[in-house]
Amino acid sequence: MLLFAFFFVLGLVQLSGHEFDYPFLYRTVINIAPSNLFQNGIKPDFLQRVNIANTVLGVGFILSALMLGFSAEKHEDEYVSGLRLSALSWALIVNYLLLAVAFLLLYDLSFLSAMTYNLFTVLLLFLARFQYLLYKSRSNLPHEE
Repeated sequence: MLLFAFFFVLGLVQLSGHEFDYPFLYRTVINIAPSNLFQNGIKPDFLQRVNIANTVLGVGFILSALMLGFSAEKHEDEYVSGLRLSALSWALIVNYLLLAVAFLLLYDLSFLSAMTYNLFTVLLLFLARFQYLLYKSRSNLPHEE
């Protein structure tokens, strides 16, 4: 949970306009689709020096969200597995409804920005819905002593 919160907060900081522009974040990486890949007479540059802040934040967020959402619960049973499946189905449906709205209402760079955010929407919706269903199911059960 702490790892997810860490990457979530750093992602929000980056979204608010703060650029993580520190020298240690610049690395030479392999780019399998460089911008000059299909230009005639120009040799593609597959090695590029870039700021990897977005990469670290994105991969960290995805991995921590997957660990949070799919790690075994303290009392894992078929009911919790069913809740997880239900939450994932719900998240996919809502995500694609939001995607349809984006196709209808957004154009140009605003559409590209929405698609970037949409990469993480399924995981966020799934985690929120799954935690809500777990909370709701625990509050409905009689307390055992």
